[in-house]
Amino acid sequence: MKTLSILTLLLITTSSGCERNKNKAEADYKIKTGEQFRLEMHSNPSTGYSWQWTNRQSVHFVDTTGREYLPDTPLLTGSGGTEIWTFEGIAKGTDTIKIEYCRPWEPNTPAFTKQIIVKVK
Repeated sequence: MKTLSILTLLLITTSSGCERNKNKAEADYKIKTGEQFRLEMHSNPSTGYSWQWTNRQSVHFVDTTGREYLPDTPLLTGSGGTEIWTFEGIAKGTDTIKIEYCRPWEPNTPAFTKQIIVKVK
């Protein structure tokens, strides 16, 4: 649990044309159809926790194109790493992506939740 209390969530935009908006009343990301952005989030699968996209069925304008895990270096038993999710705009509209850092076998008990609003132009 100590690891979870110091867990930090990093959201990094890596697409050059993607606009990261700081005004929460609007979209967190404004992208064009076919454009991608990445979310990089600290994760430690040795604890059983991982990031899960919880509202995937209700999202229509954004889809994920990739997900990978990069362990911290040096690679030590029990050390964490970074989960990298890549999303792409697939149609014009606005969606909210809901993700949770949780153990899949412990329903409704996420350690962290995040909502990302994406506007696809």
